[in-house]
Amino acid sequence: MARRRLELRREHDRAHERRPEHDDFDRVRARADHDHHDADDSSSAGNTIALTNAGPSTTTSTESAPEPTTTTTTPPTTGTTGTTITSPPKPEPKATLIAWPAGRAGWTIVLDSVPSTNGRAGALGEAKQASRLGLSQVGVLDSAQFSSLHPGYFVVFTGVYGTEAAAQSHIIDAHRRGYREPYPRRIVP
Repeated sequence: MARRRLELRREHDRAHERRPEHDDFDRVRARADHDHHDADDSSSAGNTIALTNAGPSTTTSTESAPEPTTTTTTPPTTGTTGTTITSPPKPEPKATLIAWPAGRAGWTIVLDSVPSTNGRAGALGEAKQASRLGLSQVGVLDSAQFSSLHPGYFVVFTGVYGTEAAAQSHIIDAHRRGYREPYPRRIVP
């Protein structure tokens, strides 16, 4: 048994350069060697060590929202106190989308362009998500209705600005909310 562990150790060292992620394996093996050095080597019961992942370990945690609680109260009477009321958390605000102002030219920030062949529903879903993430003045444009846009797309946008500089100054807001490539675009009806 001890000879087999030594062989495994040598194979391990030859196959992998010494890396920090191997320290856990080495500690487990050292602990097992120490705990079982007096054990009968003719039996392998309880002395098996298996390396299941040579890479760094990961832990996935799942959290769920706390259950809403409601406590009822009775009016206080002389000499007693009432119970505090806690109300359940308010639901997420509905994502309100806007339409581009009729007849108005201006600038906006494009978050995404979804091919019209994929349907409007996907673009609307993405726009609602952007609104829930805290971006303001979010909507969806049909690019075929605007001369400054290439037809064939539903454009998810945020903001209605008078100048390119004003639109440019708000791009950081989209970045902070997870949009990787927002860009300013002139909108002309």
